[in-house]
Amino acid sequence: MEIYPFKNFQLILLKFIWEKLKPSSLGHRIRFIKSLFRWAQDENLINGNPASKIKEQKLELRVPKYLSKEEIEHLREACHTTFENALFEFMYSTGCRIGEAITIDRTSINFSNQSTIVLGKGCKEREEYFNTRCEIWLKRYLSERKDHEEALFVTTRAPPSNEYFSSEKRYKTASKENGH
Repeated sequence: MEIYPFKNFQLILLKFIWEKLKPSSLGHRIRFIKSLFRWAQDENLINGNPASKIKEQKLELRVPKYLSKEEIEHLREACHTTFENALFEFMYSTGCRIGEAITIDRTSINFSNQSTIVLGKGCKEREEYFNTRCEIWLKRYLSERKDHEEALFVTTRAPPSNEYFSSEKRYKTASKENGH
């Protein structure tokens, strides 16, 4: 049983290319289509997989962007509260993404060896280490907190929450204020 004519499938791919999608976006769509046809073949809805021979474009390797020492100092200066300082130092010393940092619980911080367990992409756990400056700010921040929330980083609103967008907005604002 043929549920999707191959010619229409080719036209859809051409439409994606004509839309001038970035190679990464085109790759996502190609993987989706290949997955759909693989599923249809596994369910015996089609004979053969017309998408199996489609190749994705190779993505060019980009040099990662990093902050200069001066930019880091500007961000440090833009931190006005112990929360902002603790979060910045934690992210800087561990290399954690902001979405990872706000999911960490107080109990997962190990001050004796300056480490924590982080739940990263793909729900994979990894151990991250932080420096002494970060430890000082974390302890100062935790000593000022009056709530009993499990989360390490919480907002000052009532009830406290560990909002990703609130934290991200603070650092974007600080970065813009310092001309970056």
